[in-house]
Amino acid sequence: MQSGVPVRRNDIGNQQLRDKRSCNFLFAFLHSYATFATSGRNEMDNTLLNEGRQVTRAAAATRIVFLIAGTAIAAWSPLVPFVKSGLALDEAQLGLFLGLLGCGSLLGMPVGSAVASKYGCTKPIAVCVLLLAASLPLLVVSRNIEISAALLFVFGAALGGLDCVMNIHGLEVERRAARTLMPGFHGMYSLGGICGSIASVGMLAGNVSPSVIGMIIGIVLLVVYAPISNRFLKSRSSRGLSFSVPTRFIIIVAFICFSLFLIDGVLLNWSALLTVASWAVDPRYAGYAYVIFAVSMTCTRLTGDAIVTKLGARTTVTLGALFAASGLLVIVFAPQQWLCAIGYAIVGIGSANIVPVAFSSIGTQHDVPHGSAVSLVTMCGYSGALTGPAVIGVIAAKTDLRTAFLYLILLLLCVAGLGIAQRWVRRA
Repeated sequence: MQSGVPVRRNDIGNQQLRDKRSCNFLFAFLHSYATFATSGRNEMDNTLLNEGRQVTRAAAATRIVFLIAGTAIAAWSPLVPFVKSGLALDEAQLGLFLGLLGCGSLLGMPVGSAVASKYGCTKPIAVCVLLLAASLPLLVVSRNIEISAALLFVFGAALGGLDCVMNIHGLEVERRAARTLMPGFHGMYSLGGICGSIASVGMLAGNVSPSVIGMIIGIVLLVVYAPISNRFLKSRSSRGLSFSVPTRFIIIVAFICFSLFLIDGVLLNWSALLTVASWAVDPRYAGYAYVIFAVSMTCTRLTGDAIVTKLGARTTVTLGALFAASGLLVIVFAPQQWLCAIGYAIVGIGSANIVPVAFSSIGTQHDVPHGSAVSLVTMCGYSGALTGPAVIGVIAAKTDLRTAFLYLILLLLCVAGLGIAQRWVRRA
């Protein structure tokens, strides 16, 4: 027997068991902590990933809605002569009849803004698309002036409401994406205008009945909209219908949109007449001037996200306005017809991204609710498009059409000055 305290085998076994339990406890604690930390990080990563996917899906859906809006209004324009003959309207009556389109649009904008602020953008977009798809074919087949007037008013209200709501949704998507997206959205609207015109004119050239064309366009709008109907963001405001006094910044943005929409409306209505008067072009082909303008604008807007990100808002507005003004100078004073055609392309390129930048800037201010601001700016833009052709007509009657176009240059110089003076907030 050794000297000292005897060590029993049971004590050694108990000590080992306690050590093993301590190690197991420490291992379990460390494993639980690691699992908790990892799960929290994974949960955060999954949340960010899901939000990123939602924004991507919403951006794609917004592009499609802009495409639908542009297609609907452009498809309607070639069908106007058939509606006129079907209702037996003279020019004066047709002018009053078409005025209902503008009246409906101006009413639809604040209503669309209020509904979007209260319930989100998904429902008003769906209602507007359905009304467009339903009213367009009915407009073509109707032979009753009262019914046709009501249908055109509804068609205009749906267009105005959709125009306002899709811009509100576009601002929210751009805010969440934290990058410039509005030029691309507006580029899809311009692309829709080209597609709608080509579709209607092409089918008419193929001797397709106008009533059938209206039905085809309506069905196509629904088919294109159906897959993206549930991909819009769910954000909304509890304010509902509200009125906010516009700030100086919103007034400047509204004036810029008024000016650019006015110029677009003037070119749409008067460019062919100026081409005929200046170059004795066959009226059947004089529309090439606006086509060049529209195509150049569309191409520039589709690449506008990168352009605006590179140049910034102030440079885009200022240089764009000056570039467009130089294009108008070329149109008015060009000694050759091909130079005049280049002038229309210059105007389209220069003016392409000014309106998208103006709308995008609304999302950078917080003094006026975005819905109210978009509604006001959109209404001012439409007012310019509606009043511009008439004002230019009055000026041309007292002078001549070339002189009237010079006043558009003054507007663009004002826009360029505001672009320099205004403090534009650039998105990250």
